[in-house]
Amino acid sequence: MKLTLKLLIALLITGFQLQAQVSVEDVKARINKLNSLVGEWEGTGWYQHGPNQRYDIKQTENVELRLNGTLLLVEGKGYVNDSLAFNAIALFSYNPQKDNYKIESHLFDGKATVASGSFREDGSFQWGFSFPSGQIKYVITFDEDSWHETGEFSRDGEQWYKTFEMNLTKKK
Repeated sequence: MKLTLKLLIALLITGFQLQAQVSVEDVKARINKLNSLVGEWEGTGWYQHGPNQRYDIKQTENVELRLNGTLLLVEGKGYVNDSLAFNAIALFSYNPQKDNYKIESHLFDGKATVASGSFREDGSFQWGFSFPSGQIKYVITFDEDSWHETGEFSRDGEQWYKTFEMNLTKKK
């Protein structure tokens, strides 16, 4: 019993030491790669539900750095005919153990998901998630003044269908 307890304590200490090797500055540097998104954005876009249900939207995004620059908080709102049709909050963090970004997304209808993301070779940011009936992926291309994002759905990971697009301009 004492040997088991000592072994458990040694494993915990080793785990904390390994985590301590990743500095806050490392995490902040990774989140900083998304820093151009910080601000207030607005523009237009569209989303699709089913084969014949496409809706034009007016979209706003408010993006803030939080927790000493280690977290990006994003709130998006989409309006169809001046009525709120979409509202989501996402938290972007960096996971140094997996060398990727973690995105926790919460929708105003109570749905939520945890996704992963990474930068692609062309500098765009791709994030997405899987669920029982398929996969969803988003690609964001951005600079200091413009944000272009597309979303696609696939049942099999081979054939993708565009379901979302938005083009935003930074207001502040």
